[in-house]
Parts: sequence; C-alpha cells; structure tokens
Amino acid sequence: MPSDASPALPSPRGGGAVPWARVTRAVGLVLASALPLVLLCDPRANFYYDWHNHQWFVGYFGEFFRQHGAMPQALNAAQITGMPQPVFYGWAFYPSLALISAWSGAALALRLAAALALGFQFWAIYAAGRRTLRDRGVSFALAAGTGWGTYLLTNLFNRAALTEFFATTFLATAVAFGIAACGEVRRATAASFVWLAIGFGALAAGAHPPTALVGGMFCAGLLPPAMYWHWRSGRTGRASVGAALVAGGLAALLLSPWVYANVVLHDDLFILGKLRRFAYFPDRTENWLGRFAPFPHDGGSLLKGAEISTPYAEAQISWALILVAGWTLIVWWRVRAQPVDAKRIASDRALGWLAVAGLGWFVFTASMSLSRTLEDALRWLAPYVQFPTRFVSHANLGLLVAALGAGAAGAARGGYGRSLAGTSGIVGAAVALAAVGLGLKLTHAAVVSERTVAPQYAWRGDRAALVTSGRADAASDYAALRTLPQLLPRIAKGGTQVSFPVGDQGKRFGVAGEATVNLPVAGWVITNATIFRWGRLIVDGQEAPKASLAGQDFRLAVRLPAGAHTLRWAWQPDPIWRTLHGVALWALVLLLGGMAGAAAVALRGEWRSPPE
Repeated sequence: MPSDASPALPSPRGGGAVPWARVTRAVGLVLASALPLVLLCDPRANFYYDWHNHQWFVGYFGEFFRQHGAMPQALNAAQITGMPQPVFYGWAFYPSLALISAWSGAALALRLAAALALGFQFWAIYAAGRRTLRDRGVSFALAAGTGWGTYLLTNLFNRAALTEFFATTFLATAVAFGIAACGEVRRATAASFVWLAIGFGALAAGAHPPTALVGGMFCAGLLPPAMYWHWRSGRTGRASVGAALVAGGLAALLLSPWVYANVVLHDDLFILGKLRRFAYFPDRTENWLGRFAPFPHDGGSLLKGAEISTPYAEAQISWALILVAGWTLIVWWRVRAQPVDAKRIASDRALGWLAVAGLGWFVFTASMSLSRTLEDALRWLAPYVQFPTRFVSHANLGLLVAALGAGAAGAARGGYGRSLAGTSGIVGAAVALAAVGLGLKLTHAAVVSERTVAPQYAWRGDRAALVTSGRADAASDYAALRTLPQLLPRIAKGGTQVSFPVGDQGKRFGVAGEATVNLPVAGWVITNATIFRWGRLIVDGQEAPKASLAGQDFRLAVRLPAGAHTLRWAWQPDPIWRTLHGVALWALVLLLGGMAGAAAVALRGEWRSPPE
C-alpha cells in the first residue's frame, strides 16, 4: 500500500507545493461518505412510513423553537395533546436538528444531518485505521463496510428508523474517534479526538435509548483498555485530560434529565410493558440468510410475495467487515511472534483486549439477533431493545473494533508489509461487496420512495407543522397507563369526546387551548390528552381530583356533573426535571460548539501533517 509520505506536486503558480494527493484523498472520502445519500438529493423525496413521523418531529421542534425561542417539553397536536416523547425519546437529537430546522425546514435539516453523520463516521473510521493499521486501503475498506452497510441504510430508507440510524452512526463514530485518539501522536489532535468521541457518544445516547443501552455496555468494556493504551503510550497530556473532563461533564449534564425521568417514571411507561419478548420474525429477517447473505435481498417478498408490512427490511451483517476483520486476525496471528519495539509491548496488551472484546461482542450480538433461546435467557432486555435486528449494528461495531485492535497489533510487526498481495485482494473484495450491496440497497430504497411537498417540511413558505396521519400511532408509547384505572368499554362507548384545540401559527403554535363541553347529565368526558404524571387537567379553573379521573386507552377521561364546563390541559413537570432539562439544553449547545471547534483543530492537523 502507498505511504502517506507522498511527494507534493509543484504549484502551477510556483508559490510552494500543492498537496494534490491529500486533495484527491479528501475529495474521495467526502464523495464515498455521501454515496448512500444520493436519493436524498431530491428535496421532495420521502420514504417509508416512519420517515414522515420523524420528519414531523423535526419540523415541530424547529417551528416551536422559531416561534417561542425554547424547545418543547411535550408535544401538542390536533389529534393528541401532551405527548411526553421529548422527555424520553430523542431528547438530544430533535433539539439539535431544531437549530437547523428552525430556518431550513425539516426536510433540509434531515438531509444535512445525515450528510454530517455519515461524513464524520467515514472520517473517524478512516482516521482510526490510519493511526492503527497504517494502511489506507484497509482503512477505507472499514469505512466503506460500515457506512455502506445494509442495515444502516435499512434504518434510513426502509424501516425509516431515523433515530436508530443516527444513533448507531454516532456510536461507531465515537468508538472510532476514541481509538484514533489512542493512536494519535500529536497531543492537540488527540485531545480533539477525545472531545469528538465523548460528544458523539452523548449524541448517540440522546438519539435512541436502545442504542444507548446496548452500546453503552460495549463501550464500558472498551474504556479501560483504551485508557491503558493511551496512558502507557506516553501521549496523555493535559489537553486530552481536560477535553475528557469538560466534554464528559457536559455529556453527563446532557443525559441527566433522561436518567432522572427514567428513574422516577420507569414503572409507569406503557412502552416497557408493550413487549415482554423480542419481536422475533424467523420467516423474515431472523434467520441465517437474513443475517449473513452477502447482498441485500427482500426476504419477506421472497417468502410472502408483495403483501408484507415493511418492504425491504433487510438486516445483514456486513460481509466487508467480516472479510477485513478476519484478515486482520490472520495477519496478527501470522506475525505474533515477531519482535516489536519495547514501547509497544504494553500497548499490545490493550490492542489484544480490544480485538478479543470486539470479536466477542460480534459473536454475542450476532447470536442475540438469531437465537430465540439466548433471547429468552436475557428477556429482561426485551422491553428496552424490542427488536433483535437492532443487535446487527452492534455486531458490525464489534467487527470494526476487532479489525482495528488486531490490525494495529499486526501492523506494529509489519504484518501488512509481509502480506501485500493478500491485503490488496481482501481490500478489493471488501470494497466491491460493499459497493454492490450499496447499489442494491439504493435500488430497494428507490422503490419505496415517494415525492410529496408538505408545508411543515419546506424551507420556505407556510411552515406550520401539521400532524401527519401516522403520528398518533406512537402517542401511547410513553403514556403512564398504570397511574389510572381504565374505563370499561361499555362505559367508554357512552362517554363524550372532546379535543383541546392546538395552535398551528405564530405564538400559538403548539399551545393547547381550552375546550368546552355541555353535559345534559353527569358522565364521562374523554379528552385527547395523553395520560402522564406531569399533565394536569383543569376543569372550571380547578385541577380535577384524581378520584374523578380514568383512562380510555392512553387518553385522559374525567367524570363531570351535568352542565357546561371549561377544560384546559397544563404541563407541570417535576421541578427537578425542569431544572435539569434547562441545564441540559445549554450543555448540548456547549457540547456541539466544542465538537465543532475540535473538528476544526483535528482537520487542520490532518491537513498540515497527516499521520505517519
């Protein structure tokens, strides 16, 4: 493989040298990271079902911030009032995109965020590979195998699980930047990588709770050997320690309201009782073909024809990563007895642990995604993770870490130099597999794409975020159903339905108004407010006593005497949570600002002095 010490070509103006090799490499990496997003170049393109819901979320947060200068703590819409999703779900992700969506609209905000996410992931993995593997080809193969992965793009286009797409991308980016920091010789750049690693880790946790839970367990196991490696290499400096302390503190503040809400309200949430076992579909994705087919295929259509609920929901483990990780392990084994610089002996122990941990995590998560027996043994995870396909991203991450750990140990002994032909062949095969898989996946995504122009998604004109038809489907997920008794069906059938009007323009946007009802006789009034401990129902100026309240599914109902009544819904969160929420938003702004500065420092260092 070519060395990074490529000679600079003379400038055509004669004023020094133009590093054309670096320019070409940078352009190639940018284009490679952007390839999966070619379908998003159409500004009117939308994709499968949940794409609309997430886009509505982004539009709502952006419009609320534009009108009120604050982020919403609960969601009020014409169909459902008082949805507490922002307390638990995407609590850092949607506010981050709102800063863009407030001026660009949701469609452009999502596209910019996706481009930044994949761009940073590609850079982080390539940077980690260059500092550990010392081989550009293998580094690129790892970045392509991750960024062009089938399941990653399934989450973007076909499942449209956008928060999971972003969270798994952020998690891989965080791990890669952490490994890059351990292998970096320049202390300023290492400190920048540390800040980026912590920042992206916090964003991953703040985007998708299941990814935070499973990925957090893996990262906790990686942290001790990474810190040992960094310390024994003699590269630890005040800048890295300072970056870790400041970024870590901001990350802790960012996560604090979510942690507090889960501790206080854990037993109330409907979503934790929604699934007692994993949603296992052996005839669709949970089978060996669905996990290890080298190319994307629509297993559901193959077995059931066109009548399937989620077309092209493919969840393959990346064969590009399998090939590269397998080859790095072979190279490491071949040269394990070769002498190495004494300074690297301590680092080798950490690298070996990273390789073993990554390989073990791959085996565990791949097995969890396929084995009903193993899933039943760890059933306590089911309410949090829900779908075994979610383990696929973690299996790919395990392969990435195994490749970087084993490859670094092998590279220190000249392993790739002793196996140039084999390395070139593996790199070519891995990139080719990833490219073919990417082409097929984009073809499948194009099939489910649709073109629409909705006002809440536009970058100009009427931007009031009106509720899409699918939004109410998830309104019950974070309802606190256990806090109130449920009305019997025959009683609910005779109740009076009433909805709180919600403003959709200007300063009334997202604000629930009053509702009136006139009862000929005493009876139950069923509102469109979500049952939640921090929601208050005000009847005729007084808070309704709990004894008069009940639930009709996830909606709040109240028993009222005959006559005319005025009803109002009010959001009154726990004072501790409200304080933590305000602090967390400022922590998010500071963390994002620090990440931007760290990226600028690291990019400047990369440009001026590439890694040896």
